[in-house]
Amino acid sequence: MCISRSFCCCRAKLYKSVGRYDDAIRDLTCSIDELPSGSTYRERAELYKKTNRIDLYKKDIAAAERI
Repeated sequence: MCISRSFCCCRAKLYKSVGRYDDAIRDLTCSIDELPSGSTYRERAELYKKTNRIDLYKKDIAAAERI
């Protein structure tokens, strides 16, 4: 559970910077659950791509385009 959307997005960036991709994905997912945005979907998609989860990458890219 996120403390706030902005907190989760900031913490996700920190996790990403130190290679903690699964933690970053978790925080971005929380942010998306609270308030979906194209940029957050794209950011999470990038992490899915880095972790070779191409199916989820494609799903998030499609979701970002719909918003």
